[in-house]
Amino acid sequence: MFVDTELDEINKFLKLDQNTENLKNKAYEETDKHSQEHGIDQPKVRLVTTTRVSSAQLLRTHSAVLANVHGVTSSDGTKSNQYLDASSDKPILIKFDHEKSDKYDQMRLEFPHASTRRVPEFLAKFQV
Repeated sequence: MFVDTELDEINKFLKLDQNTENLKNKAYEETDKHSQEHGIDQPKVRLVTTTRVSSAQLLRTHSAVLANVHGVTSSDGTKSNQYLDASSDKPILIKFDHEKSDKYDQMRLEFPHASTRRVPEFLAKFQV
């Protein structure tokens, strides 16, 4: 998940194009969660993501940044009743550490598109 990154920058990093017919290369677009057109029930929209806890995890720092940005106070990111409350608007962060401890293997898992692993500016968005 990107933090403090404009949509145009994300599309540029991922080499996505608004004008292409190929859906695999189609640029991301903003969605207005307040719009009736999309039928989104805004009060029910919540962020659900995994978080890395172990110091051996490549995205541990990024997980901490993400939790901080979204006001999640659980220091280890483990799900708790507070985050599973259906009436809450707090994000749900689920602890998930990869079994692989090798940094190269984690890079391949966390960034499956080879092109993203070669761009330092892209990786910096994830504190890597």
